Amino acid sequence: MSLLLTLFLLVLATGCKSQSLTVSLDPQIEKTAYVPVHLVGVSEANRKQWETMDMAVYFKNVDKKDEALNAAVQRTVNLDSKTPSVTISGDDPIWTQWKDSGASYIFVLANWPRNQMLQSKPGSADPRRRILFLDRSAYDADKIDVVVREHGLDIPTRMTRSLP
Repeated sequence: MSLLLTLFLLVLATGCKSQSLTVSLDPQIEKTAYVPVHLVGVSEANRKQWETMDMAVYFKNVDKKDEALNAAVQRTVNLDSKTPSVTISGDDPIWTQWKDSGASYIFVLANWPRNQMLQSKPGSADPRRRILFLDRSAYDADKIDVVVREHGLDIPTRMTRSLP
């Protein structure tokens, strides 16, 4: 087999990973929390806007977002005691929608914790926002996990590279 064909097959196999994405409530808050989690496909061009967005303002005005924010492809999962976990399978059409929209990242946004004194911070410094690569080859596992914990969002799945 030629080197070129081998490289092509390797790239094809890497880009077609079929990981799932699971968003779940930590068992410590599962019985009392209701948490809508927004999974938003974000392009490199819009990344800064989403990284610096004030999370309190975002959730306060979630139905009145500006046009650029409304154009983003997103999925909302609602977690509570009856539905403590939601999995988006690797073959779910949302992956293709995100890719076709030009997204490079999945922004995970949750209005949790609901501490009125919590100051908005940029990027993942805000416990209500986490940033994932859309490229599933950036992960070392068959499943990408997002956990809503008492003090905010956690991504226990190890990434094979760092966000720029």
